[in-house]
Amino acid sequence: MNFQFGLAAAPVTPLDKNGEVNVSIIGKYIDILLEQGIRSVYVNGCTGEGPSFNVQERKLVAEKWVEYGRNKLDKIIIQIGGTNMKDSQELAVHAQKVGASAIASLPHLFYQSDVSSLIEYCAELTSVVPEMPFMYYHIPGFTGVNIKVEEFLEAAQHKLPSLVGVKYTHNDLFDATQSTLVGGGKYLVSLGGDDLLLSGLVLGIKSSIGLTYNYCGKVNCSILEAYNKQDMDQARKLQLEVHQYWKIFMKYGGNAAAVTRACLILLGLDVGPPRLPNMPLNNEELKLLKIDLQNFLTVNKL
Repeated sequence: MNFQFGLAAAPVTPLDKNGEVNVSIIGKYIDILLEQGIRSVYVNGCTGEGPSFNVQERKLVAEKWVEYGRNKLDKIIIQIGGTNMKDSQELAVHAQKVGASAIASLPHLFYQSDVSSLIEYCAELTSVVPEMPFMYYHIPGFTGVNIKVEEFLEAAQHKLPSLVGVKYTHNDLFDATQSTLVGGGKYLVSLGGDDLLLSGLVLGIKSSIGLTYNYCGKVNCSILEAYNKQDMDQARKLQLEVHQYWKIFMKYGGNAAAVTRACLILLGLDVGPPRLPNMPLNNEELKLLKIDLQNFLTVNKL
């Protein structure tokens, strides 16, 4: 299977003031992404707090992203992982039924895996949708499953026929780069670190899934454009602009769900609070974030 995309946003899951899923704004959300040049999404991941929602909620969110994104978005990838194989398989079947482009999964979120057991887990998980493109979600900082992805891909070549790539949310660029070479480059490696976009491009990693693409999509698309034109000075300048945003992100705790939601709300899309155990920014933090964000957008003419 050949599965490719450039930049994909990791959207939050919109909630109303009572903490219930609010799918009514997904159409508007998609329009905001398209205005920034972002044409693919990775739904129900960590920024989307997928594991914090039940099966019915996750199905509804997936269904509406596909419904509203049809004929607008290039790729709609649904993250199905959690702690229950049967639930994940049910989500996989549903994603295929509604017409998602691909599924992705974290490893089991409680029991640890080595390469061998992880391949067996993914094989069983994907057995219910054998023709559906599948991406493994590598994020050891959250899961504790710190395998070498190159080894995983090498071992998976003849055991996971639906595997098309990896969302690689880690800073081990050596392993990430080596992973792009497995099988003659048959697997897509999509970096999950927005701050590493240009570094990845230089090393031949041409895809990225990021949270800043929710509201800084234009500057990230411009990095890709400058790199493709071999204007490395401009690409570096733009990447450093993203780093300035990243400093703001870390200043307010670095919680992907909470800070991303706050930024979207300040920019006019009311996506509601995160779901516990994630905590929203308090009023004072929101006030300071608004100032920092306005200064960032003004200075960088975004």
